[in-house]
Amino acid sequence: MKLEEITTSRKLPKCMLLDPTDSYGRFSIIEKAKALGLKVRVIEVPELPTQSYYGFDEEVQETLYVLDKVLAEDAKKVQNFLSLDSDYLLAHVGASTVRSKAFNHLPSTEGVSLVEKEEIKPWEMVSWLTARLREKGVAFEKGAVEVLVQYIGTDLVRMETEIKKLLTLDPGGISISSIKTTVYDSSTESIYPAIETLLLGNYVEFFTRIRKSNEPLMVCRMLRSECEILSKVGILQAVGTQLSEMQEILGIKTFVISSRYLSKIDKISRGELFNLIAYLSDVENRMLKPNLNVDPWILIESAVLESLKKPDK
Repeated sequence: MKLEEITTSRKLPKCMLLDPTDSYGRFSIIEKAKALGLKVRVIEVPELPTQSYYGFDEEVQETLYVLDKVLAEDAKKVQNFLSLDSDYLLAHVGASTVRSKAFNHLPSTEGVSLVEKEEIKPWEMVSWLTARLREKGVAFEKGAVEVLVQYIGTDLVRMETEIKKLLTLDPGGISISSIKTTVYDSSTESIYPAIETLLLGNYVEFFTRIRKSNEPLMVCRMLRSECEILSKVGILQAVGTQLSEMQEILGIKTFVISSRYLSKIDKISRGELFNLIAYLSDVENRMLKPNLNVDPWILIESAVLESLKKPDK
């Protein structure tokens, strides 16, 4: 189900399954719930009992429950929670978790909806973030929101983390100087030259370049995103799609498609590319789990080496 359909409807679906990285979807659905006059209660799934829900009965009506940290083995807890006949439930579960066999028993009669992830548009970020900060009562210097967006972009998971860090250092509000001294500027470290070295087979240079960033999750996401675009361009080219049509389909200017993607399509097989995307998705999911006890850079490097070593022809 598309996020727009949910946020423009008169009533929320009873149970919504949402990607845990989809902060935009989470905020949008919670705002919709509040506009409908619902209370919002956020609960971490590990805190829920397996069987008994004593104490919830008086609150289930007119409340949107947001379940965080849902794993495949928590499917039974979600099932039990639905049996409360609670009005609305928003559970954060990864796409792989939703499709796991553990969730097969969630009956369609319960109105379970998988919310399609929807990215916030870059040009919407400043006004959206400004509204969010004002709603939360966070003070910020004039121009600070623009600098945050310049440094972080549309990565809402990282944006939330960085804002919490800034407010921990200065509870009084967010200043431009604190952003510049605390927040890593993603815009200064481009992933494109690193991808060029990867496609040319220079793995050592690629690993050296990406480690200059102090944000492995951001690098993983950017690399996966670029590989996905490269894959789409390759497919479109294979079926004879013209550059002008590609621009309309992908929303990317023709000269960018031509210089950044078309010149690199023959440097990596489609099977290798698909494998790399899949490996990077798994790495991203691992990074999002609490208490990661593995060097995230090693995870990225292993994903690259494994996927390019064993292409799925």
